[in-house]
Amino acid sequence: MIENIMKFKVQYSDTDAYSVMWHGAYLRYMEMGRVELLEDYGIKIDKLQKEHDVIMPVIELDIKYKYSAKLMDRCVLKTKIIELTKTTVTFLQEIFVEDTQKLCTSAVVRATALEHGKISRQVDEYFKERV
Repeated sequence: MIENIMKFKVQYSDTDAYSVMWHGAYLRYMEMGRVELLEDYGIKIDKLQKEHDVIMPVIELDIKYKYSAKLMDRCVLKTKIIELTKTTVTFLQEIFVEDTQKLCTSAVVRATALEHGKISRQVDEYFKERV
């Protein structure tokens, strides 16, 4: 399976009053990482929605915060698929501080595909030719 690696720098808008990365900001970067990984597979979420009325909402999130990234830290987000079924795709996502390799957060994120508002039974088909 493909692993996507995305780098980013913690911005002022990502931090709280203590200049550490706010817990919710990690989720925004993880969303970007999942979209990038899907694009690596040739799956464009805007095309899925416009042409097939398919959206891929998150249905489960298990996140563990280990270390706080700080303002202007350069971080690395690693995203990969760890499980693929007919109805779900499960991602493992980890964010590290680039210089120290300290693990900031690790998350298992499960998404499904809704096709015309109903759960699709062909999520694995989107990936079949690309795995």
